[in-house]
Amino acid sequence: MLPIVWSHVSFTCVTIVIWLISVQFALTNKLTAPLFEETISLTFTQGFFMPYFFFKQFKKDSRHNRRVMATNATTGEARIAVHSAVIQNGW
Repeated sequence: MLPIVWSHVSFTCVTIVIWLISVQFALTNKLTAPLFEETISLTFTQGFFMPYFFFKQFKKDSRHNRRVMATNATTGEARIAVHSAVIQNGW
């Protein structure tokens, strides 16, 4: 839930900053202000980026789990070699 909150807050803050800059420098007039406000609203990008980040994290976790399972599934000399390599990498 925390990534959703952070992304929503960051998208909203970026939108507010863009809006305030546009108002400060008079980049919009009264007729185009609502259209500009909707155009810079980045909240719709959450529908694309959040599933992408979750899928990327899921793939990373799955890859780690597969490596752990492959390490734990070995037996005999292969197991000793794998565990020795893991221990040596940790040094």
